[in-house]
Formats: sequence, C-alpha cells, structure tokens
Amino acid sequence: MSPPVLKTQLLYISSTFRTSGTPDNFTTSLPAGVLQNPYGGRTKVTVADVIINRCFYSIRASNNDFIVNNNGTKTSIRIPIGNYTLDSWLTELGVLLTGWTLTHNETNGLCIFNPPGPGYSFEFKDKSSYLFGFLPHETPGGAPIISSFPLRLNLESFLTIHHNLPKVTNSAVNNFRQNNMQESDVLIRLPVNVESFANIIYQNTADDFSFYTSASHVSELSLSIKDEHKDSIGPFPYDWSITLRIDYESDTDPMNSILSILKSIDQKLLLLSIK
Repeated sequence: MSPPVLKTQLLYISSTFRTSGTPDNFTTSLPAGVLQNPYGGRTKVTVADVIINRCFYSIRASNNDFIVNNNGTKTSIRIPIGNYTLDSWLTELGVLLTGWTLTHNETNGLCIFNPPGPGYSFEFKDKSSYLFGFLPHETPGGAPIISSFPLRLNLESFLTIHHNLPKVTNSAVNNFRQNNMQESDVLIRLPVNVESFANIIYQNTADDFSFYTSASHVSELSLSIKDEHKDSIGPFPYDWSITLRIDYESDTDPMNSILSILKSIDQKLLLLSIK
C-alpha cells in the first residue's frame, strides 16, 4: 500500500512557452520548487492530459528518398516533403517515374511496369519502402514490380512523448510493463487515430502513465515527440500541450514526515521573525 499523498500539483506545459528548440523537441523552464517533496517521501508523476495536433507530414525527411537501380546505374529520387492522400501520392509518383506505367488497387498495392531496357530494381532509404508497399530491406525488381502489401502513407500508429526526468529503478510506467519501456524515457504512448490536422486528445480518467521520479532539483524539462520506432516526426509546425500531475507522498516513517513539516514551519517562522 502506498503512503498517503499529502500534496498534489498540476503542471501545465506548452511548447508555446519553450525556452529553446522546436515544438516536437523543446526545453522549458520549471517553476521553483516543483518535484521537491517537502515531506521526505516519494514524488509521483502522472500524465493528466495531452493535446497534440496531427500536423506532421506523411512524407518527411525520414522517408522521402529512394533509388532506381538500372542494371548497376543508380539514380536517387527525392520525394517532395508534404502531406499526401493516396491519390495525390500516386499522382506525384507518376511525375517522379515519368515514362513508367503504374496501376494500383487497395488490396495488393502497386504494380509498376518499367520502361523497355535493362532490368530495374528499387532501393529504399529508411521507411520510404512503405510508400511503395515493401519492407525496408527489400530491393524489388522485375517486370512488373509488384508491392508486397498495401501502401502505407502514414508511417506511425502511435506517438511517444519522451522526457528527461530520472525514474526510480523499477518504477514501471503503467501500460508499458509489456513493452520494455518502464525504465526508458517514454512518458506516454498515444494512438494516432484521427485525421490529419485534427487534435489527438488524451485525458487520464484512471491512474495510467505514472512513475516515481528521483528528481528533486530540476529547473528545466525537455520533451520530444517521436513515432513508435523512436524516429522524429518533424517538421512539426504547431504547438501542443501536456499536463502532469505531481503527487507528493509522505515518508514511510511517519515521524520523518512530521519532522519535515515542523522544519518547514520553523523556516517560515524564522523568515517572519527576520522581517
């Protein structure tokens, strides 16, 4: 059984008020005294709510390059970064592969007929393979080139928010016990289940996404947003916010808690007497 909570604070953080960085990777100043438990017990951090606009691009720096290999002669092709629907992506692909014939269906993905000449194959940078319906290690070739699975424009199924607060050893983040994340820097994992430019909203109605922190003198907090593979999702043009609930527990030894409270009162009385 956990010791009683003697004090609770809500800490609202917005990337709008960052001291450095960009909305998807920033540092902000913390109010004085936050995370300093005056009762000598543990300090528990819980994600209370999150609001993030799904404003990140479907095609970005981590998936906008691929290579066409013409019998050993390689040509690198760069896809313009931006948000694409399936139709606009197929249109753009037709521009990038001028002279090729493309057909598509939602079940099987792409069927690409290369122009006459020597054998062609594709090579992919990072996750650009998913835009064509292939895994990153595949180098598809032949005539025609046929996708292994349906195209994936939106690479991420989840967003993960990372932080720099030290965790108490074995202080498992709720819901992460099966994901080997309890000792990592992941603060929360959110499903991407809204349309582009709609808000991803999380409100904690239980006690999920909690951990104990060993931090006591922290003046800054760093936060970043990544996908479930820990890859950056930038560029990220819009600001977002998160609220943390800080619970200050009493010491397991009640006498220590009483002494801490008396010490705090003595300090206040001392300040009053000086004045």
